[in-house]
Amino acid sequence: MRRMSHLISLKERMLLFRKFVSADKANIETTATLITIARNRLVEDGYRQLSMLSTRALKSTIRVKFINQQGLDEAGIDQDGVFKEFLELTIKQVFDPALNLFLSTAAGVLYPSPTSSVHEDHLALFQFVGRMLAKAVYEGIVVDVQLAPVLLAAMLGGRRLCAFDELSQLDPELYRNLTFVKKYDGDVSDLSLTFSIDEDFHGQDHHRGSCSRRIDYVHRMAHHRVFSQTKQQCRAFVAGAQSVLNPAWLFLFSPHELQFIISGYTSDIDLADLKKHVQYYGGFHGSHRLIKWLWEIVEKDFTPEERRLFLKFVTSCSRPPLLGFSYLEPPFSIRCVEVSDDQVWFNGY
Repeated sequence: MRRMSHLISLKERMLLFRKFVSADKANIETTATLITIARNRLVEDGYRQLSMLSTRALKSTIRVKFINQQGLDEAGIDQDGVFKEFLELTIKQVFDPALNLFLSTAAGVLYPSPTSSVHEDHLALFQFVGRMLAKAVYEGIVVDVQLAPVLLAAMLGGRRLCAFDELSQLDPELYRNLTFVKKYDGDVSDLSLTFSIDEDFHGQDHHRGSCSRRIDYVHRMAHHRVFSQTKQQCRAFVAGAQSVLNPAWLFLFSPHELQFIISGYTSDIDLADLKKHVQYYGGFHGSHRLIKWLWEIVEKDFTPEERRLFLKFVTSCSRPPLLGFSYLEPPFSIRCVEVSDDQVWFNGY
């Protein structure tokens, strides 16, 4: 199946993946775990409480009680929306380059930081991040995170990638320098370059390169930068992810397809599908005057980009789920609240 998966449509493979997850959920106890999260200690509290949970407990229902800046319990409409908010905020913070667990390319693609060891427990944090992202995939929650192919390939069992090709996004400056060396017509020694790194490939002293070893050097340097330099971080991240997602489930997909599963499908938003699967509360319904106005504005007045921004506002992700809005978790809902006649809450927030 792994070798022939490309013969089956992506939709059919995705449906098979969701069946695997549903069967797994059926064998897990439904007892919910309650965690208490202070808004100003989101990652710290989440890491401390969720890292203690067994895999079975993490796969089960998790309820979140937020504590606000004043130390008071927050009121929340618990239809899994509060947990989704916690998960999305946590993922946003742990992938923020300012934390230095991950760095971002100019295109917004995220990869492990080579200097993440500034955090004493950085490998445990990478494992935690892997578990949280896998929990989102497990629950069908789409998150706005674009992972580097090296991470996606690692999640799929280390599928082979060309390090030199990946380097063009990961480190454009090093890529340009190595490309120059690779294509240089003269004797490399004329450049007076020392082909070395702080910790070289074989644990030997720094050495100068030569024309005869030029191509070997270029590819070894690319491999070091793309794979070796963050090997421990990738392993910890994958270990966390695979503790939630059975690796056999993911072998159905390519790295590019796995990214679709994580962050949704880059396509025009099917408004008919979205309207079909919206849930109304508090007296609202599809024929309500305000609801008709809402959809009329979204359909006729919004540009495609504004529709994506609307979707991001109400679901936290600008891309629809790969299998459509029937698989959106939690479902998109519009709630009428009796505070005033015209106040509307989206998704229970």
